Amino acid sequence: MNWYNEHAGTGTYARTTDDGRSVGRFSQNPNSAQSRAKFEPWHDTVDLSGYRYLSMTMRNPGSPDARMRFDINDGTRNFQLTAGFVAVPGTWTTYEFDLDALAGLDKTRIHPVIWLNQAGGQPGQLLVDDITAVNRPGGTAPTLTASAVSATTGGTSTEFTFTTTYTDANNQAPFTVDVVIDGVIHVMAPVDPADTTYTDGAAYRFTTRLAAGRHSYYFRTTDTTTNPVKTTTWTGPTVG
Repeated sequence: MNWYNEHAGTGTYARTTDDGRSVGRFSQNPNSAQSRAKFEPWHDTVDLSGYRYLSMTMRNPGSPDARMRFDINDGTRNFQLTAGFVAVPGTWTTYEFDLDALAGLDKTRIHPVIWLNQAGGQPGQLLVDDITAVNRPGGTAPTLTASAVSATTGGTSTEFTFTTTYTDANNQAPFTVDVVIDGVIHVMAPVDPADTTYTDGAAYRFTTRLAAGRHSYYFRTTDTTTNPVKTTTWTGPTVG
């Protein structure tokens, strides 16, 4: 986790418990006030497409002059979300960063980096409870209607087509429309890719063969600005 120490010093990472929370503890033993410890999950990236905000909850457990910097990069550009080093609060505080405000950011390849600096040159720590991608609920949630499967029974060679209609009063495109069959997520495709008017409904479908047995399914979607929507779970088809 600690891959680099600028101007000497050391950095370590460990899991711990604080205020009943399971948190990450980032520690730095600097060589001087100029020392900076860099923490990152090495080559790992995460796909945050479909999310607008990156949220981070942290606190200073009592280290004098502790400062941190939170960066993300997409393999091409680096963005300082905190706009430089900032003081770490002594109480649990959540910060929210608007990814849509970062021009040119490729959300499909987000790589987070935390820098730690002790302005007084003394050992210090940072506790991080959570880093999550979120959306702020807003507008009207979409609906899924006319949800069905093409046949309720069939054989193992039968092709079953699952269909649903996505409607959004704000004409927002879906981030995804899925059918979940026996707990397995399948991304559905638009029946008419040219139909981008969602106020009057756009049909989606997914076709597959199923193993023998009795199955169950439901549909789900999100437009990324409201809470996710899911349908009732139906039993079927039955495959012999």
